Amino acid sequence: MTSRHTGFRNTIALLRALRLRHVPLICTVYAGLLRAQWLVWRRPTGALVESVTPLPASSETTAVPERVARLAHLTHWAARTLPIRPVCLVRSVALAWLLARYGYPEAIVRAGVRLVDGQFEAHAWVEYDDQPLAEGAEQLASFAPIATVNARAFS
Repeated sequence: MTSRHTGFRNTIALLRALRLRHVPLICTVYAGLLRAQWLVWRRPTGALVESVTPLPASSETTAVPERVARLAHLTHWAARTLPIRPVCLVRSVALAWLLARYGYPEAIVRAGVRLVDGQFEAHAWVEYDDQPLAEGAEQLASFAPIATVNARAFS
């Protein structure tokens, strides 16, 4: 059986195991991921970059609200259970859209680059209060942030 079918089967099993009150949120997360995928496909390459400015150095770390962390975890979990595997930009745009929808519009999508064995790699992630969500700062340390993605363009 292909991984696409396995992911779909896992999604159905999880939805059956959830309490009824969680189903609307899960459906909203899936809708956000599919919406972000569709919008990324339709945008010209580079149309999302809002600025290419250095990021301010943050000296303080504050706790991320529990609901923000929960939405980030749920979005990344849902992306792994879809029959298609959304790339980091799609996951990040979907998460920023969901956070804005649930009252956290200050979340921003960052894009960064790095060289690994002479190969150029890019990555996108969401930050809330200068802290990366769903990924540790140590995972992102090798990326040089180069841009802010205009997630509001997807509204």
